[in-house]
Amino acid sequence: MRAIQKLGITLVWYKDANEYENAYRCFSKGADLNDAQSTYLKAYMLYKGFGCTQNYIEAARLFAQGAYTGKSNSMYFYGLCLRNGYGVAANKDSARYWLIQASNLGWGDADDELSSKEPEHAAIAGNLANKIKAAQKAMPQTTTVNKYVKVEHSVNGSEVGGTYTGYLLKYDWSGQNVIEANKLTVTLNCNKDTINGIWAEDDSLSIPVHALLAQRGLLFKQMQYSKTNHYSQDKVELAVFKQANLQLDKIGDSVYLSGNINQFIPSRNEPAKPLFLALVRTKAATGSNANNYVAEQPLRTYPNPFGNTITLDFKLEKTCNVSTQLLTMDGKVVYNNPAGTLTAGSYTLPILTQQVAAGYYTLVLHYGNKIRTAKVVKL
Repeated sequence: MRAIQKLGITLVWYKDANEYENAYRCFSKGADLNDAQSTYLKAYMLYKGFGCTQNYIEAARLFAQGAYTGKSNSMYFYGLCLRNGYGVAANKDSARYWLIQASNLGWGDADDELSSKEPEHAAIAGNLANKIKAAQKAMPQTTTVNKYVKVEHSVNGSEVGGTYTGYLLKYDWSGQNVIEANKLTVTLNCNKDTINGIWAEDDSLSIPVHALLAQRGLLFKQMQYSKTNHYSQDKVELAVFKQANLQLDKIGDSVYLSGNINQFIPSRNEPAKPLFLALVRTKAATGSNANNYVAEQPLRTYPNPFGNTITLDFKLEKTCNVSTQLLTMDGKVVYNNPAGTLTAGSYTLPILTQQVAAGYYTLVLHYGNKIRTAKVVKL
């Protein structure tokens, strides 16, 4: 029995997601033999839909089974099910009881949940409701954002260039409920099969986009950020962008970009919750290089490493809006300077960084619809 359980854990934690189905079968066999840990792990995979069809009802039943036998991990997740109404009728008092039991047995995540004012799946009202309505406006009328929808990838690189605004929607594991909506602005430039640009989320995160446009989807290259969520209110969690399945729709004068964003959470070695992009183009790429990212020499910065000031040299071929940003390696903006509109010519721009901590950063120069970046180090 222990060998079956150990094999399942090995398949999940030391191999890729393609092994989830085999791991689920191992845990199911262990659960059939009444092994408590296998039962919990089977429930966990059912709860999130890893290696099996996502099923809150069966997950809640198995978590309850473990909770009544004194297993702290099952107590915690059964408490989550009761608090959110996942697979069982929502019951605040029962949820609190099981979360307290898990906490008393040392399950730290239970303390975080008990301190949270609302469950992950709170009633959709107020700010979230308004964001969902706004996100719906960034979609063709034939598509709804109320439930997670899988998209067949169909994007032509020659048409995707431009600036898009809208929302990034996060769903619970079932995909039936929106639990978070963040404002999003994405600027994209395409050169054959290479896409570069800027991803700016909720006015607090801004990271360069680097991706390959493949037949099976948009494949991200070294794109990641850290942010908080319902389960990490006091600490950030690293999310790595893996792939996107997108579609571009032209309806009248409007251009819509929508689809699925797949992220991976290294700390848990598992995929992130379902994410859906709902964007409408607000500014088309213009000029002879409308949909081409111009490969230029790396941004010249000096000194590097630097102290309290770093200087960058650049040249503009025409008048355009210019701004600079300094980003941490996980995408947090620590410096932002909108330089304004500059005419064609050569420029030397000093950046004062007295308030920036020592560390590794990405310096980003935005000019017109283009970007240039450089890796820099502050001593």
